[in-house]
Amino acid sequence: MVYSQAAIQARLLTAGLPTFPRTVARLHHLIVEAESPPHVVASVIATDPAIATLVIGQANAAGHGTTQLTEAIRRIGLGVVMSTANSAVPVPDDQRAALASCWAQANAVAVLLPILYDYRRHLMPRELDDETLHLIGLSHDLGHVLALSQFPGEYTAAARRLHAGESDFERLVAAEIGAGTGPLAAIAAASWSLPSLLSIPMACWRTPNAAPKHLELVSLVHVAHILAHAAGFTAAGDAYVPILDDLTLSRLNLRTGDLETVLSRMFESMDELELYEGALRA
Repeated sequence: MVYSQAAIQARLLTAGLPTFPRTVARLHHLIVEAESPPHVVASVIATDPAIATLVIGQANAAGHGTTQLTEAIRRIGLGVVMSTANSAVPVPDDQRAALASCWAQANAVAVLLPILYDYRRHLMPRELDDETLHLIGLSHDLGHVLALSQFPGEYTAAARRLHAGESDFERLVAAEIGAGTGPLAAIAAASWSLPSLLSIPMACWRTPNAAPKHLELVSLVHVAHILAHAAGFTAAGDAYVPILDDLTLSRLNLRTGDLETVLSRMFESMDELELYEGALRA
């Protein structure tokens, strides 16, 4: 069914983000049993788009403006981090495979974005650290996760229409739910107290030219996602590789040879990530 904007906002404001119980259990061991230092805890959270986003949101809501997980954890404390992880919703069994593919794609983009940023650093208007770039890549497609987890019937209908030959995925999701993944992300990001460096790429990466600011960064996320998708990191029902925006490629001065170089560097950095999706499905 198609929901009103008020109904969509109400559902998203009361919904929890899904995560894998294994990640929460590992954090419990590190924080409660092993009393691990924050940087070790951060390394685990940095593979989980949902928990990472919620932790950053907690820090920013408390007035600690940051886009770095280690800084956020240091500011809010490990107790709050554990409570935040516990607040995430366990992934339902019937969504485990689909969400595992979303997590794997998110991690691929998180690996790729700092590489792409470094390749085009001279075009960027501001300097961003690798930890921030990793988090932007990790969280960029949470609107897709929200569509899948909070509107599963409508999401399935959109995926079926896509496989039947209709296009494109974002338009089909919007037609079934009443909002596409970008608007879903924008609504949720406001409730999570995310800084604009995270919220705008989440809302605009599919249509980078519509970004109200951080245009170059959103353009990089657009390219990073499509390259990861083309490299085999598909996500649930979004099976087809989106088309790279010509204006975005021109803005970043990227050519086919550049994209091949970036992908080669990505694969050199992804040995462990190849096993990530299978580990989550186990």
